[in-house]
Amino acid sequence: MPDHQGGMTTHIDSTAVIHPDAKIGEGVRIYGGTYVGATAQIGGGTTIGRNCEIHGIIGKHCKIQACALIYDGVTIGNWCFIGPRFTTTNDIDPDAYSDDWSDRFRKTHIGH
Repeated sequence: MPDHQGGMTTHIDSTAVIHPDAKIGEGVRIYGGTYVGATAQIGGGTTIGRNCEIHGIIGKHCKIQACALIYDGVTIGNWCFIGPRFTTTNDIDPDAYSDDWSDRFRKTHIGH
C-alpha cells in the first residue's frame, strides 16, 4: 500500500516476532504469529502470511502464504508465490544429530 510520499509502507503485526538482526525491506507486510529469525532477509514489497517461520532469504514482491517454513540456506527469488504450509527440507542427513549445524544444509534456490 503506497504511503503519502509515493513509497511503500511497512506493516508488521503486533503479534509477529522479528529478530533485531533480520533485514526487512521497504513495504513489507508481516501478519500475526509469524517469526522472522536473525538470518532472515525479506525484500521490499513482500507479504508474509500468518504463523510463518522465516530464516532464509526472500526476494522482492513475493507472497508467502500462511504457515510456510523457510529455513536458513533457502533463497526465494523475486516475484515468487509460496503456498500455505510450504516447508523446505535441505538437511543432508535428516535423521542425524550434529553439534555443528553450519555445514549440514544444502543451499536451495527457488524462483528467479
